[in-house]
Amino acid sequence: MKIEFQASFPDGPESVMIALPPVVTASAGELSAFIDALAALRQAMVPVVAPEPTGTFEVAANAGVAVIGDAVHGGVMLAVRHPGHGWVYGQVPADNVPGLVQSLSQHACPTPPPAVKH
Repeated sequence: MKIEFQASFPDGPESVMIALPPVVTASAGELSAFIDALAALRQAMVPVVAPEPTGTFEVAANAGVAVIGDAVHGGVMLAVRHPGHGWVYGQVPADNVPGLVQSLSQHACPTPPPAVKH
């Protein structure tokens, strides 16, 4: 059963009004679909999500990661598994892939400090 709700932006894209039934019973799939619908509403709001991570944020420990070639746009699709949101995908243009590789290498395998001569 789909979670039925109504949403509107009565005062513009700064806030959303959501009407739900008093009690909702949902399966995991129905709840995931509802979360996706809420994410679509958030995407239509202002201010937009910041282009860079800021402040504090939830971290999915030991997150699954997948890299898939993007034959349509070039570059790659980067997928990260979040235990509550499922797989979240981002398209990385081919021009940005070398910078991503460099950044991952830099943060995962930091260069050891130079040897100090005594």
